[in-house]
Amino acid sequence: MFNMKKAVWVVVLLLAFGCGEDKVVNNYYNDNSAAINGIEGFLTVTPAKWYNNHGAAVSLNFDIRWRGEGRDEANDTMVGLALEKGFKADIELVTANYTEWPGLVDEMHSVMEPRGVRFFGHGHNHDNHDSYDFDYCLDSFVTCYNYMKDWDFIPRTYAYPHWAGRNATTQAANELAGFIAARGREDDLDNVYICPGAKKAPDNWYYMPSAAAGDMVPYIMNHDVMGGVIEGAVERNAYLIITYHSIGYPQGWGYYPLEDYKQDLDTIAAHDFWAGNMDDVVCYIMERNAFKMEASIFSTSENMRSYTVSFKDGLDNTVFAQPLTLELACAESSGIDSLSFEPPINGKSVYVPESGTVSFNVLPDERKYRLTLFCSEREN
Repeated sequence: MFNMKKAVWVVVLLLAFGCGEDKVVNNYYNDNSAAINGIEGFLTVTPAKWYNNHGAAVSLNFDIRWRGEGRDEANDTMVGLALEKGFKADIELVTANYTEWPGLVDEMHSVMEPRGVRFFGHGHNHDNHDSYDFDYCLDSFVTCYNYMKDWDFIPRTYAYPHWAGRNATTQAANELAGFIAARGREDDLDNVYICPGAKKAPDNWYYMPSAAAGDMVPYIMNHDVMGGVIEGAVERNAYLIITYHSIGYPQGWGYYPLEDYKQDLDTIAAHDFWAGNMDDVVCYIMERNAFKMEASIFSTSENMRSYTVSFKDGLDNTVFAQPLTLELACAESSGIDSLSFEPPINGKSVYVPESGTVSFNVLPDERKYRLTLFCSEREN
């Protein structure tokens, strides 16, 4: 049965060691296709559904101004607790708030980013863009996007202030401005999950759902509810975005108790999550869905085959720079004992299959590698 933790692209190398010419075949593989089963001497290359083969993914979004609202200590606490768990964190960037404070932008790069914090676009001003026409929205989004580029951020994902973005014209303006995806809010907790099960992409890249925490109805007000939402992502093999506002800060908008937040983090830590930045998870999904491997035979000998291979997705490498987790599965009949990559991938050249498989992380950036398969003698 097709493993739903794998993406739909499977590349097949048909290896005929000692049995005639090699064939290199690129197949589009889905859960209704089992065409490669039973063919002697094959190796499949499959992107994992989530990075490092995790069972689910989660992004922690903090709709907070990093500095300047008089609650720096509370903000540092909520973000710091996530980072201490080894999770990544995402913070809003309303660009007008920082145009007169370039030193704060420098601190974002020098202090926050090295710790695992990314900044998502949140408008030039904190506007409800659904209240404005297309031209106003486009100007706001383009201004935000351009400031982010000028400040040496790579603008990828966006989150609509005031939970706007439900209008098709707002979404179209955001896309035209250059953002690759945008996040909104979903009140039906059965529909907060992105890519559940066999689903490959969200219904709408420019209104991705999120589970909103806080004391504003219909938000999720405590861990009793949020814990179930988090566990639901694992059950569905899905991606979950959680949006927080005022954690441990009762006078702030969207207050959420600090102890409940700590329990949320504990629940995430107790399960098999990739707790990644929203930018990275979105890029991973898009790269995974566009992945293919190109291969051509380079040289052969009795018990060795070398190929020139490249892993690619056809996307802009300056924006899409998230490594994919690939799994190479060797059929027992192939006789593959080990394989090597030159240049090395992540500093490692030689891989020995365990239970017939090898996993590694690599950028699908069209770089060429020499893949050599070393094989034991086989009976014909």
